[in-house]
Amino acid sequence: MNHRATAARLSLVSTSTVFFIILLGVFQPAHAGAAGFTDVGRGHWAYEQIGRLTATGILQGYPDGSFRPDSHVQRQEFAAILARLLAMVKPPAPLPPSPTFVDATERLWSYQYIEAAKAYFPGYITNGSMSFRPKSFATRGEVMSALVEFVGYGVITADLGVLTRFSDVAGLSTQLKIFAALALEENIIAGYSDDTLRLGDPVTRAETSAMLINALAGRSDIAIADPPPPARQLYVPDEDSGFYDAFYDGAVFVGDSVSLGLRNYALYQRGKSLPALGSASFLAEVSYSLKVSSRESFSSAGVNLSYEGEKMALADILSRMGAKKMFIMMGLNDGVADDPSAGIAKYAQTLDIVQKKNPGIAIYVELCTPIAKKGETARLNRANVGAFNEALKAMCAGRGIEWVDTNGPFRDGDNYLRADYTSDNYVHFNNSGAAAWLGALRQFAKCKYMSGEWMPDGLAAESFSGSYAELG
Repeated sequence: MNHRATAARLSLVSTSTVFFIILLGVFQPAHAGAAGFTDVGRGHWAYEQIGRLTATGILQGYPDGSFRPDSHVQRQEFAAILARLLAMVKPPAPLPPSPTFVDATERLWSYQYIEAAKAYFPGYITNGSMSFRPKSFATRGEVMSALVEFVGYGVITADLGVLTRFSDVAGLSTQLKIFAALALEENIIAGYSDDTLRLGDPVTRAETSAMLINALAGRSDIAIADPPPPARQLYVPDEDSGFYDAFYDGAVFVGDSVSLGLRNYALYQRGKSLPALGSASFLAEVSYSLKVSSRESFSSAGVNLSYEGEKMALADILSRMGAKKMFIMMGLNDGVADDPSAGIAKYAQTLDIVQKKNPGIAIYVELCTPIAKKGETARLNRANVGAFNEALKAMCAGRGIEWVDTNGPFRDGDNYLRADYTSDNYVHFNNSGAAAWLGALRQFAKCKYMSGEWMPDGLAAESFSGSYAELG
């Protein structure tokens, strides 16, 4: 940093605040560092800058895991970034009695951010009125000027001689030339290889990241995260390659007629020599209920499960099978449609008995699948399915048991079972639905692999079709 900037930098009070921590609009949280974004690899020119800013929280990605480095930044979006920076160093000023800009009123999501940043990122005078043009793209020159002002370099005498090599500065205003000279001297901005600055061009998210990092080097009162650690390469097999099916080797799927559909599809796939849930077994019967599964010992009443030709209690069958994992989906028969609270209690009792008789078994609860719109009844309906699943998740959380989302992937926009997935317009799946279910389970296994929680013994990921991914 230039030594003159140190002496001339404006002094600001360092005060913590949470006023601007939540930012609506496009900058939604996704990943903490550049290596976590699907479109910002280690080789991207702004990889480090993006990683440091997202780790600090000044910039954020999108819910789909992308950062979109080449997308342009709206003026309201950059105002929100400046507001975040201001919130790190001083309390926010009260909002004015009336909006400063005719096109940035209280109805706009960015209203408070525009008002907070206006001292450094002003608007325009149009026909005697102040406008901000919130949805217009910010230019490189506007962002550069705002950062020069924010950091405090605007009080330094500029050497305009640094502009002589650039061919597109002759028509700039005197003030913009001063800001450009300061920005060049303090490394906030750099020119292009064709000796242009292109200050009138829309700024990209990657360019904004670089300018922010360079500018904030001149602010000792704003802490920026360290550069992201070197990424490691992980080979990620394709989801239909069979690799993730190995997660289900030795697992037992327990359920009623809905789970029978998954069993039938898996066996059909295996019959064609296609991978389907590894060597998983299935314990499922039509009308199997929580009332029966929650029994500690066998009773002939009701529909029971069988193993090797003998009807037994669930926990005893699992013990005889030597099951290491259990995936269970229950509740549609006598939880959702009858008494939900009693159903959850029987579900909890089922899990307790299984754990008691099978120490060390890993239990995964599959949420109840949706119901088709045409199959709704007064008691078995989408609302009751949703309420039961929420109670089921709470029960799992209280016992430290993982649940698998086997509801959300199969719903349509109205939270019913997708019409193209049902075989009977009720609760049962056709082959397309079963294939989607299989895909959802592979996704679950993939998450276990990507997080490092699971790695199949003696099975090299690289032996399956796939590609490499960078992990932070």
